[in-house]
Amino acid sequence: MPIANCFVRSDIGPIDVDRVVEVWSVVSGVADEEMTVNVVRGEQGGKRYAATASLTLPSLWSGDDVERLATGLSQALADATGAAADSILVITTLIPSGSVVEAGHLVHW
Repeated sequence: MPIANCFVRSDIGPIDVDRVVEVWSVVSGVADEEMTVNVVRGEQGGKRYAATASLTLPSLWSGDDVERLATGLSQALADATGAAADSILVITTLIPSGSVVEAGHLVHW
C-alpha cells in the first residue's frame, strides 16, 4: 500500500502518472498494483522543487524496503518531470497497524 501524494510545480510539463508508477515499481521492486500515485499541480514559493512527494507506508516495511521505495519514487518523479534529482523531495511517513481504514474496515498488519 505505498501511497504517494505528489505536488508538481505548474511550470513543469505534463506528467504521465502511469509512467511514474511503472518506473517506481521497477526501481523499488514492488508490484505496481500495490502502489497509488496522486499528482496535484500548483504554485510554489520559497525553496522551489520540481516535485515534492509525501510517501505513506505501512510500518511493516523493512528499512531497506522503505529506502528503495523512497529513492525509487524520487527517480520516477525525476524521470517524469525531466528534472534533476536534486529538485525532487520525498518525505516518508510510516503508519502503524490499526491506523488505516480500507473498504470500511480497520486494517491491521
